[in-house]
Amino acid sequence: MRNFWHSDRDFSRTNILILLGFLVAFGIWIPQTQAGEIPRPVLTIHADHDAYPHSFQIGDQPSGLFYDLLQDFTTRHQISLSYRLRPLKRALEDTLSGNSGFIGIDTHTIPQGFLVSNRIISSRLYAVSARRAPLDIRSIDDLEGLQVGLMRGIPMFRERTGINIDVSYFNSTRQAVALVLAGRLDVALIQCGDTQNNALKFRAGLDNADLDRLTLHNNPILEIDSHLFLPDTPANRDIMAKFNTYLAVTRTGGQLDDILHSYDNTALGRTWLVYYSPD
Repeated sequence: MRNFWHSDRDFSRTNILILLGFLVAFGIWIPQTQAGEIPRPVLTIHADHDAYPHSFQIGDQPSGLFYDLLQDFTTRHQISLSYRLRPLKRALEDTLSGNSGFIGIDTHTIPQGFLVSNRIISSRLYAVSARRAPLDIRSIDDLEGLQVGLMRGIPMFRERTGINIDVSYFNSTRQAVALVLAGRLDVALIQCGDTQNNALKFRAGLDNADLDRLTLHNNPILEIDSHLFLPDTPANRDIMAKFNTYLAVTRTGGQLDDILHSYDNTALGRTWLVYYSPD
């Protein structure tokens, strides 16, 4: 009798589970833990894949200051983040062709109808040349008459006239530096932030011998402010207001600089930080 009772109980439980499965499958019943959930908004952001230490990737893993900020911000505000790294020009094109945002330098190509955050940080362009052909480059005027490599999408010469600069465009730091070492370019202008040697070795895949063949000129040729850009919608206005508040907190507390400097001496990995604890 006891064994029969156990068999009957197991049979009843099995039938109940099967019945619940049919109810869920056909939308007749939704588990209570899911029924009350509010779907998270999704924030899709494009970024430059080659702007170390602000935005880059290690294998398939996004990294950099912008990703760190957005990941922490969206986690705190219950937002799902879709972060897509692309060559700069393509990232801008993909932003304009869809309902997505962009984080990075202000290229002056994003039209009205986009919300623009407060300044996040300045991105600096530095000149790199071959040591075998010594050059003294302190400003944009020193580039006159030279063959210069520039990242696609950067609006460096938009408002600059009367200066003879032969510009070639490239998609990666690795490509530009290889052309300098091969003597096909006089100068490459690359985004190195405040971590020049480390950034150049990492992004261009150089060893110390290669680095010794190059001159990294200390004066930034151009500084461009970086922002978060979002399509102007009611939902994004709320997100932007929260992001600007978050940005102010991390800047005032020094966490923004801490995140950036965490990349100073690390090429292939880093320690993830806890950025700030809200009151």
